[in-house]
Amino acid sequence: MVALAALAVAAHAWDRNTAVGRGGFTLDQGGAASVQFSIDQQTRTAGSLLFAADGGEHRYPDIIIRVPNIEVAFFSRNFVTFGGSGDFQGLPVYVKAFAYDGGLGPKMDRFDIFCFDSSGQLVYHSNGALSIGDITIGHQ
Repeated sequence: MVALAALAVAAHAWDRNTAVGRGGFTLDQGGAASVQFSIDQQTRTAGSLLFAADGGEHRYPDIIIRVPNIEVAFFSRNFVTFGGSGDFQGLPVYVKAFAYDGGLGPKMDRFDIFCFDSSGQLVYHSNGALSIGDITIGHQ
């Protein structure tokens, strides 16, 4: 009976998914970054992303990534993968991001970002755990 209940929960389709993230973190590769994004997926996916990082060569921020319209998002219980067309240092790219909601407090939340040029070549990747702020993923 417990297995059937677990299966029913796993198969549940939510009517609305949301994700909001805002915070700062130390990149696993070194340097500092900040991220701000929001996603609302009800009848369609909507949202935006702004990412800024210190590449270790100049003053912060020397890396800026913008996605004005998130085009696609895939939700699970405590993470979301999303993406859309945007710009990396002013050049057109496709951005794919992964956000993990580790519960209360920033230290358990993680964020990964990938940028691909028009040929599909990876031009930027970074990731890290939030040290300030929060990522919240919700389902209704």
